[in-house]
Amino acid sequence: MIYKKGFFGEGIIATIRDEQFVDEVVKSEVKIVFLLTGNIFNLENVVRTIQESGKFVFVNIDFLEGLSKDYMAVDFISKRVRPDGIITAKKNLISIAKEMGIYSIFRINVVDSASLKFCNEIIVQAGPDALELTPGIIHKVTRLFKANYKIPIITGGLIETDDDIVKCRDAGADGIATSNAALWDIRVF
Repeated sequence: MIYKKGFFGEGIIATIRDEQFVDEVVKSEVKIVFLLTGNIFNLENVVRTIQESGKFVFVNIDFLEGLSKDYMAVDFISKRVRPDGIITAKKNLISIAKEMGIYSIFRINVVDSASLKFCNEIIVQAGPDALELTPGIIHKVTRLFKANYKIPIITGGLIETDDDIVKCRDAGADGIATSNAALWDIRVF
């Protein structure tokens, strides 16, 4: 499991929303990449390119084009694309990944008490390996989850400045996901 190797405590996680940033992330110092783009034609090559640069890649299955959001999609990604794990906001995909032994990150947009309740249910029922809480500037919620669950907490969304990164770290985040390339090489952990 990646967390046991200590990588989520390393800090910044590069988030790629467009393939044009693959070369830039390969050259960066980040160790973990969240891939929020891709399709059935390019996904395998993009993941391989990033992994060959010594980085771990997590594919957000919810953003992929050309694949359903079901058992066969997770199986295909696991066996053919072979990322280091998947990211999803879908409970059924977390359960499927866990059943297959694939590292899974549950991504949730925490906006109100209902979403907090939903997240708690997912953690108990599906058992993700890690959480990505969005937006990443929700420090109070980060502290709450960090205190209650013994899995890595990753914050992401609306991370625009060095100060946002420091606040996330100070709230207990084990990793901070950002698409802002200017922040990828910041060392705060």
